[in-house]
Amino acid sequence: MRRQLCICILATLLTLTGCQLVYQPPLDQGVQFDSLKIKKGMTKQEVTQALGHPLLETPLENQLIYVNSSRTGHQPTFSKQLIINFKNGVVSSINESKGKILSR
Repeated sequence: MRRQLCICILATLLTLTGCQLVYQPPLDQGVQFDSLKIKKGMTKQEVTQALGHPLLETPLENQLIYVNSSRTGHQPTFSKQLIINFKNGVVSSINESKGKILSR
């Protein structure tokens, strides 16, 4: 009887802690971008060739927004954003935010 109780307790503990031991593959969503590929003076077509089309559509013709979020295992989800502004048809500014934690 004592042996069955120990097995039952052990099985319960393994079941409860097993959720944290399950492998979770890395998860990347959005466009993988490298802001170093973008230089001031590039056209919108050159930017989309280098980075692909952004997932977010903006009503502004003079702006592209690229978003990426990633998570590895049980770690927090990080988000980064790249906003490219155009003036007279060429890149005028590049703003990148890195490492914003979305969840734990």
